[in-house]
Amino acid sequence: MQVIVSPDDGAVTTSGNYINYRMKGNKKISHIINPQNGKPIDNEMISVTVWAKDAITADGYDNGFLAMGLKETLKFLKNKKNIGAYIIYKKPDGTVADTSSRYFWKHVKKSN
Repeated sequence: MQVIVSPDDGAVTTSGNYINYRMKGNKKISHIINPQNGKPIDNEMISVTVWAKDAITADGYDNGFLAMGLKETLKFLKNKKNIGAYIIYKKPDGTVADTSSRYFWKHVKKSN
């Protein structure tokens, strides 16, 4: 599904692993680095779109959420009202899925 989002009173940024990567054999090597071990991230995240009150905050979080992974990102955002995320990720069976935090769609308008 493709949608156009328009922030009500904030900013929207997106970061992902679908363009900037290298291949090593059959494996994609991400350009996003895990700050805990200094290596490229290797998790289910494909793309994260973040709404926040300002662009610098949204931009800072979109990369962080990619590194955190799906479960930790959703846990972090669970009760946040001032930031939201729309996430595209790969399921264990290899299919692509999407989800969003509770407050993401509250702050953006969508249209096809």
